[in-house]
Amino acid sequence: MFQKYKTLDCSISLEQNSKLGNIFDLKLANIKTLQKYNSVELSFFLYPYNRGLDADSFSVLPYEEYVNDLNQGSRSIYEKVDEYGGKVFGILLGVIIALVFLLVKPSDFISIQSIISILGAYTIGKEIWSDLHNFLISSTKNWTLKWRESQYYYSKQDFGTIQRFWRLARNQRYGNSMILPSQFELVNHSNTKMIELKYDKNDLYLVTENDLQLASLEFVESNLEKLKSEGFMIGLKLTLTQKLWFLGYGTEFFQAQDLGKLGTVNPSGTWQADHILVKKVLGIGNLKYYLRSESVKDLELMKPFEL
Repeated sequence: MFQKYKTLDCSISLEQNSKLGNIFDLKLANIKTLQKYNSVELSFFLYPYNRGLDADSFSVLPYEEYVNDLNQGSRSIYEKVDEYGGKVFGILLGVIIALVFLLVKPSDFISIQSIISILGAYTIGKEIWSDLHNFLISSTKNWTLKWRESQYYYSKQDFGTIQRFWRLARNQRYGNSMILPSQFELVNHSNTKMIELKYDKNDLYLVTENDLQLASLEFVESNLEKLKSEGFMIGLKLTLTQKLWFLGYGTEFFQAQDLGKLGTVNPSGTWQADHILVKKVLGIGNLKYYLRSESVKDLELMKPFEL
């Protein structure tokens, strides 16, 4: 049972910028209460109901700027995450082929034929892993034990002292103290955008302020009336994880605001007003095991937001 969750230590809000009315700042309050976790992950989306608005009607800053820099080949504070799964699988397959040569025909172990076979196994292994990875994702999506796709595509680089200058300049630019995640992903759909942020223990311990800005949504001013006229949904997922070696034990909280009302959806997809969905999960890498879930009443992850 999750009834012990009467309140959450932290709260998330979306607030209209006091100086720029077309910008809304996503903020996290009481962030120091999260320093006991090994990682904190946050997913956020805004879905406008006016059919004249789509994903191109607003920007998620500063993350779209980082993605644009990388797509243009410019240097950025972030870099694209290299996918290691295929390489590791290819290396393992290459090692197996090498062992076969060593056990069956050791005289040919150091030969052109064995080297070509090992390199071929490595290359084929990477391709096999891609198919195997996709198969595991699709075949376990309705299971309690799931193989999940790697969630984050961009990882923060460390530029030392220069990066600290940038942090100060970024705070001046956005008018609030801001914390950047170790990893993030920006997901574009036709009618919405979702930002996924992952903060590790080092990110959290660098924090000196208790309330920080996470991101900003920027609209063209002419679109604000459209956004206000028919409303929108904003959704959040917060994951708090503690680790023992490679095993992670996490709690996931899901809540949305639909036309100004807080709630969540249960496993059957039914809207539950004034509820939050809580899940307990164990994980090692891409492998996730969902222990249990429950909808809890009168527990707020986010503060209600109105235009």
